[in-house]
Amino acid sequence: MGSDQKGGRLTLRVALVVVLLSQVLTFQASVSQAYTVNISIKGYDGEAMLNVTSTDFTMSGEVKNGSKIELSEGFYIFRLFALNKTFQKEVNLTKNTTLTFNLLFTNTTENLSLIRHIIVYSPTQIYEILLIINSGDRNFEGDISVPLPDHSNLNIEESTLSFISVDDIGERINFYDVIVPASDSGRITFSYSLKSNVFKISGSEKQRLMILSALPVEEYTNLSYKGLQEFGGRKYMVFEGNVTKCSLVFGGEGRVKIDAVALIGILIISASLFFYLRSRSGKREEE
Repeated sequence: MGSDQKGGRLTLRVALVVVLLSQVLTFQASVSQAYTVNISIKGYDGEAMLNVTSTDFTMSGEVKNGSKIELSEGFYIFRLFALNKTFQKEVNLTKNTTLTFNLLFTNTTENLSLIRHIIVYSPTQIYEILLIINSGDRNFEGDISVPLPDHSNLNIEESTLSFISVDDIGERINFYDVIVPASDSGRITFSYSLKSNVFKISGSEKQRLMILSALPVEEYTNLSYKGLQEFGGRKYMVFEGNVTKCSLVFGGEGRVKIDAVALIGILIISASLFFYLRSRSGKREEE
């Protein structure tokens, strides 16, 4: 009788622990103050695996929309695994927080904006930063195609976005299964060489371009010349346009060393200009 009662109480305790764990995942740390992290998952009804890491510990557990986690104050990386993908959030936890994972996806490009930053150091040294902005409330997952001039030696230098593969088909570069988070942006940087001193691109869709040339430009079409501007201590001839096609003819010889500071400055300035123009456009529509 006594052993049966003890066994029954043990079973009940185990059941209660399982129930509690399914509702709240609690982690004890060195400080007593704990904050609640509410997990919100859009576009996914089932359970998903969540990994939480900090300098003190690493843990994993199943969560679903509405799950709550109690954590001590500190910096955490949350990784949610669902739909054969990983969704990551970084949080400096100082109060009760709702952490939202958006698992809604679309493959339409209507909410995507592409800004191309093309830096010409010499005909054999073209460096391009492709900034992709997703202004929609769904993650984009699909293919992106960009027209290129007559070129060779294409190399992918760096990317802050995930994509499965890339294909250089001569007049275009195709990125397959690119993921751009909702209301977010990312970049892909690549380099190539021109087969002549002419930079010429054309496509069916308009493209926003910012072209900086360390070489003198003898001719240009369908672009606006913005004068000489200095980035990282070096002067560039700056051209802008939102066009389906354009061309430039370069003069001069020689190589110019790539300046990483200049590239970052170019990206920041052109992105700021883009967002400013978008905000002005939105205000005009409201008026």
